[in-house]
Amino acid sequence: GFTVDDNEILDGVVCVAAPIYGPAGDVAAAASFKCPAHRMEAKRRGELASILQEVALAISQELSVRSGSSGSDQQVTRNVRAFDVKAFNAYDLHWSDEKQALYWIDAAGGSVNLQKDGRREVVTRFAVPIRAMAVTWDDMIYLVVGERLLRLNPVDAAVSTEIYAGAILHHADHIHVLEEGHLIVASLEGAFRLKGGELTELHKNKAAMVCSAISADGRIAWASADGEEISIFKVAGNDAAELQTTVRLDRPVPGISALHLGSDGTIGISQQEGWAIWRYDAQGRMLDSDPLPVPTAVSIA
Repeated sequence: GFTVDDNEILDGVVCVAAPIYGPAGDVAAAASFKCPAHRMEAKRRGELASILQEVALAISQELSVRSGSSGSDQQVTRNVRAFDVKAFNAYDLHWSDEKQALYWIDAAGGSVNLQKDGRREVVTRFAVPIRAMAVTWDDMIYLVVGERLLRLNPVDAAVSTEIYAGAILHHADHIHVLEEGHLIVASLEGAFRLKGGELTELHKNKAAMVCSAISADGRIAWASADGEEISIFKVAGNDAAELQTTVRLDRPVPGISALHLGSDGTIGISQQEGWAIWRYDAQGRMLDSDPLPVPTAVSIA
C-alpha cells in the first residue's frame, strides 16, 4: 500500500509515497514526502506511511464523491464483502451493536477508526503506535498506547484518562473489560488482570505461542507455534486463569495470523498467505472456510 525510496535517487534522502485512486479504482496520482535519512528510522516509516495513506484515501474519496462514484466496495463472495479502506497496520476489530459500525485501530498510524456504511471516521489519533483496544457495550473505549492504558471519554474521544502505566503493557496484544469492570490484558507471554489500579498475573505461558484472543465472555485463547492446538483459559475468582480445554485441530494451521473465539464455541482462524478464514467447532473439527480477496487477515471480530 505504499513505497519507499531509500537513498536511491538522492543520497541521504528517504521518500515515502502512497497511491491516489481515481473514481474507477485505478491509480490516478500519488502523494509523497521526503526527509533526511538520519531522521527516518525504519519503524518510523510505517507510522508516517500510515498517515500519508490516510491523506491519499481522503483525496481518493473526494474524487469519487465529485464524480458520483459509489466507491470500490465489492461483494467478493456470498459471505464476504470487501471495504476499500487502506491502513498500514489495521488491527483489533470490534463490532458495535450500539452504532451498528466497526471500530478498528491503525496500530502503526496511532489512530482509532469507526467504519460505517462504507465510510471511515477517525475517532482520535496519538503520536505513538496503539497496541490494543477494547470497546464496551456502551461504546467506552480502552486503549494500550505505548506503555499506558487509557480510557477515552465517550462524548469527546480527544479526552482520555490514564488508568495504568507500566512496562508490561509494551507486550500487550489484546485487552478486554469484564462485567465487573476489571480488565484482562493478554500477550504472547501470558495474561494479567487489572483491578483497583493493580496488575495481577493470571497465567504465564511456558511454551512458544503465536497468537492470542479474548472472547466476549472473557475466555483467553492462545495458539501453539505449530498451529496444531488452541489452549483456552477461563479467568477464575482466585486471581488465576484456569485451563478450560485444549483443542487439537484436525487440520493444523501453521503460521496463524488471527484467532477468534465465538460465543457459540466455534474458533475462527486466519493464517499467513492462507487466503481464507477457517472455522472449527469446539472439538477442533473443521466446519467450513470463507475465501478472502487478500492473502492474510490480521484481525477477526
